Amino acid sequence: MGYFSWNMLLLISALPSVFSAISLFFLPETPKFLMSIGKNQEALRVFQQIYKMNTNNPKEKYGITSLIDEISGNEDEEIVHKSWKEYIISGWSHIKPLFSKEHRLNLLLVSVVHSIIQFVLNALRLYLPQVFQAAHDYEIANNKTSDICDALTWLRSTDIVEEEIICSSDLINNFDVYLNSMIVSIVLLVAYILAGSVINTFGKRNLFAILNVAGSASVACLYFSPNTTTIVVLNSSFFICIGLCFDLLVIIIMVLFPTALRAMAYSITLSLGRVLTIAGNLIIPWLVSFGCLPLFLTFGSLTFGSLLLSCLIPNTDKMDIK
Repeated sequence: MGYFSWNMLLLISALPSVFSAISLFFLPETPKFLMSIGKNQEALRVFQQIYKMNTNNPKEKYGITSLIDEISGNEDEEIVHKSWKEYIISGWSHIKPLFSKEHRLNLLLVSVVHSIIQFVLNALRLYLPQVFQAAHDYEIANNKTSDICDALTWLRSTDIVEEEIICSSDLINNFDVYLNSMIVSIVLLVAYILAGSVINTFGKRNLFAILNVAGSASVACLYFSPNTTTIVVLNSSFFICIGLCFDLLVIIIMVLFPTALRAMAYSITLSLGRVLTIAGNLIIPWLVSFGCLPLFLTFGSLTFGSLLLSCLIPNTDKMDIK
């Protein structure tokens, strides 16, 4: 069996997931969850462990000796083995409150907003390298600078006959394609590092609105980008703004729903976004077939529409975690 560069790339890309899976075995359960199911003693031991790691003092010096009972009942209740049907009924009884009058509107709002952001973000992220490659091919073929519309026109061009396509590797001439993708990723990484210090200054909801408007403007302005450099700058701005909006909404979901429901609430929103992302791979080529403007008009409108819907989500800046 031969090994090639893409084999090594996939292997290296898989290693972080493997390390994460191993590290999860050493990660304790969250005290808030343990308290919500009545396991206060286990929660207290986790608090003591956190105290020891943060202060390097013995666990015995931890000042708290008891926790509030969040549920009634005996913590040491004997485990009863149930049938699969009973487990399903029991599971539904825990999920059912998520669709109650108290939570269903918030669930609908965060699901729609989160799905739109995830759809726009992932769809354009997956399509971006192909746009850079099309811009590069256009510049090589026509010996002039390519704007975004030239690149998209080149993508949907039918002038190339299939038999004339020769698969070849040209790392020298294609270096700019890889460089542009790396620039976008590095800028996004730096933005995530600096984002923590900004959230507390503006507040989650205000920052979400500012970034959403900036992201909508960035993707709309892509239509007017005259060259590859402008495309890189605007794409970087878009991915920074909408990427941070994506994670800000995750934080809002964590605060908005109680401990017993937030995992399911986030799973629902994430699943809907994944489905829309798959649909995006079909929608983008369809929009491109109509020309250059429809793509950016659609994605800019969707992004700004998510901002309007987010105004209906309760403000969680001063809300206590349940």
